[in-house]
Formats: sequence, structure tokens, C-alpha cells
Amino acid sequence: MTNIWEQFKSLFAILSNNYASPELNPRKFRMNRPVLVRRHWVNNDPVATAFFNSLSISFPHAEVFMIDSLKPWRDKVNEQMRKEINAFVQQELNHSREHLAFNRGMIDAGYEFKSVEKDIINLVKKLNLRDDLFRLQMTMCMEHLTAIISAEILSDERHLAGAEMHLRKMWLWHATEEIEHKAVAYNVWLEVTKDWSALRRWANRTLFFTLISYRFLSNRLSAQIHLLQQDGYSKISAFFAMMYYGLKKGGLLRRCARPWATFYRVNFHPWSVDDRHLIAAGDSQFTMIVDINDVLGKFIVQRKESPRKDDIAA
Repeated sequence: MTNIWEQFKSLFAILSNNYASPELNPRKFRMNRPVLVRRHWVNNDPVATAFFNSLSISFPHAEVFMIDSLKPWRDKVNEQMRKEINAFVQQELNHSREHLAFNRGMIDAGYEFKSVEKDIINLVKKLNLRDDLFRLQMTMCMEHLTAIISAEILSDERHLAGAEMHLRKMWLWHATEEIEHKAVAYNVWLEVTKDWSALRRWANRTLFFTLISYRFLSNRLSAQIHLLQQDGYSKISAFFAMMYYGLKKGGLLRRCARPWATFYRVNFHPWSVDDRHLIAAGDSQFTMIVDINDVLGKFIVQRKESPRKDDIAA
């Protein structure tokens, strides 16, 4: 029996942090205002719009929580990790700022989500009462969820097909940086728990991840239903519309299922799935959209500055 137990424990001894992370690059970005041009800004689809809108409602408060959960560890890690934490903080601050603007655009478009936001604020307040390690583990798990959703958004352009161009640019920018910093919290956690056994680490993170996944999915679904009810859906029809959107063939959540499950692997590390090519793809798409907007902006300015026929005749 002792032999079997030793063999079982040895399975978890292969956990490591031998994965090179890309350099973090906080990109300069601010959305054009007004933020929302169309109420259903994703291809005139209220269901797809509700999915992205529900994420955005949570981001400002969730990202501030994640920033605060990493700050206590800056003086307890090596210089490289400290630099990564600082870059992570800058990226998340920028995301929070832009999603606050995006959420104000949702209000201008006629959506009301005070009750949803209040629930998020209350949850964050409760989590902030917990100790530093607890909050770090929460962040580590939430970062995996945001990373796999971001990877799927960048992998399949259908998810943002027909979206308002400046809003598509914002989500591409956010998704790119989420992939880029996906391992920061995890690496800090590995450093903080280096004296734990690999088995204890695995049991701890998978338990946290299971609970957080449930809360994340149930809370976002509740928010999506809340938004769709304002578009004329009943609770039941909104529920089934979101289920179909997420789980149909090619659906975003369905395609995220396998990456989600990788967190349960005994040798999991965020960069064991090397998707840094998506960072390059996101930057490329982002730059292309910026270039198009610059051309259109210059054209509009030229039209305004060009004399009209009436002026010439006069």
C-alpha cells in the first residue's frame, strides 16, 4: 500500500515553472467616443451582444480586485516577477478604464444593470476580507478563464463578425493582453507555494477553480438573462438563447471546454499551451483596424476642410 501511495504522489512531482512567458507590453489604447453606435453592436444580434456586455459589466470591479490581489506580493518575489506584476497592473488598469467607458455606452444605449453591478461589488467586498493567499488563488483561477475566452475570440473571427469596428478593436486589444499576462498570477502562486507538496498544490488549485468556474458561469448567465429581458426576451427564452449561443457547434463556450479542462492536468501551466501566436495575430488585427480608422479620419477632415461649390461660386 505504501508503494502505491508513493507512486501516486510521484505523478504530481512533474509540476514545474519551466515555461518562458512573453514580455508584457501595456499597449496604448483609448476608445473613440461615443462608445456604442448600435444597441446590438455585435452583428445586430442581441444574444451575442448580451454575452460580451455581461463580461464587460464585471470587468472594472474584477480587474481592480485582481490588481489588489497581486500588489501584496511585489516585495516577496524576484525582480523579474516584480516587473511582470507591474506590467500586469498597468494592463488591467487600462482594461478597467476602457470597460467603464464601454459600460457607460451600454447605459446610453438604454440598458440598466445596477442590480448586476451591485452583486459584483458585494462579492468583491466579501473576497477582499479574505487573506492575501486566498485572493491570489482567486485571481490565478480567474485569469485562466479570461485567457481561454480571449484565445477563442482571437482564434475565430466569427465571434466578433459584424461588430462595430471600434468596439471590435477594443475587444481584440483586451484579449491580446489577457493572453500575454495569463501566467503572471500563476507564477507568483507557484513561488509563494514552493514549500507545498505538488499534490497539495494540485488539490488546492483545482478545488478553487471548480468553485470559481461555477460562480463565473452562473453569474454571467444571470447577467445575460437580465440584459436580454430588456430586449423583450422572457427569462426562459433568454436562458435557452444563451445556452444555444454558447453550446452550439462553433459556440464560444463549447470551444472553450477543452482549454478549460486543461487546468485539471497535474502538469498544468498557463504556457503549457503556447498560444503566443495569438498575441501576434491580435496585434496585427488591432493595427489594421487603427490604420483603417486613421485613413477614414483623414478623409473626413479633408472633406470638412475642402471648399464647397457654393463657396467657390461666391
